[in-house]
Amino acid sequence: MKHISIKSVLAQIALVLDDRYWNETAVLEHASRAYRQMNLESKLEQKVAALEVFNHKVTLPSSLKYIVQVGYISDNDTFSYDKLTPLKITSNAFHSSICLDSCFATCTNCKYEYSISSSGIITTNIKEGKLLVSYLSYPEDEDGTPMIIDDENVKEALIHYVFYRYWMQKDLMKEEGASQRMIFHLGMWNTLSKKALNANLPDI
Repeated sequence: MKHISIKSVLAQIALVLDDRYWNETAVLEHASRAYRQMNLESKLEQKVAALEVFNHKVTLPSSLKYIVQVGYISDNDTFSYDKLTPLKITSNAFHSSICLDSCFATCTNCKYEYSISSSGIITTNIKEGKLLVSYLSYPEDEDGTPMIIDDENVKEALIHYVFYRYWMQKDLMKEEGASQRMIFHLGMWNTLSKKALNANLPDI
């Protein structure tokens, strides 16, 4: 199955969205999150990322599909794998959808732990430092941008999800007509994301 950059979807959204409200980082985050939620069986790649923790939180890579394992680097200047301290994952119903079995391995006397939100944020009892995250990733282009399956239902579903989130914000600000638009795009997202699952997709 052919893959294309997720930025092809962003380009279509940029043509419609008013320049005053265009935020590529936010749109990319919403589109990437929607793609993960579709749970498509794309070909995955194994990767490792060193992520800086600030005020107990760190954002996972947007291309991440599954977490393999998370460790704490206690000394940022002289890193080696023998200095990697494992973290224990907390109990959370969402974790089973994003973490492989290796995440749930028993950690004896673990000092550090973490949880993951549906928005791709790790929260840990480490205030500052560096986490080493081993994960399975969707394919990325040469710029490190996630790639998606080149399927019209997939692309249209992502566009409607982004506009659903856009109009949700407008609805929270009590903008007239925003609620109806939000409901419309949510319905289209639900319909098209289900249609995308019927595509003839490859195994992982």
